[in-house]
Amino acid sequence: MKLIGKPDMKPLVCHISRLRTFADKHLDVTEELKEMAMRDADTELEVEAITRWRYQGDELQLEVQWLGFDAEDRSWEPIEWLHSQHPKLTATYIERVGDEDGRLLPALQRLQGAE
Repeated sequence: MKLIGKPDMKPLVCHISRLRTFADKHLDVTEELKEMAMRDADTELEVEAITRWRYQGDELQLEVQWLGFDAEDRSWEPIEWLHSQHPKLTATYIERVGDEDGRLLPALQRLQGAE
């Protein structure tokens, strides 16, 4: 693989799932590289912990620490998706942090009622 940039640049290391799909005629992107990227993109990451919560507009999101990744790789995930994948982890987190503003428990109860 050919790196583009200044010779003294330090390469940035990140997981392939964090990259956008990009192909340029000058990059020598082969079919083999495209297939590898697609295989890696289908890899499911494992949740290590839920670290925080927030509302983004009307959407409740939980910040996820991914197993084997650094803190800067944490991501905000919608509670609906996270609860569908990890119901016990989601419920345990909400019970642990409490419900100071009165919105977390109703959201959890709504999701549990939908199961």
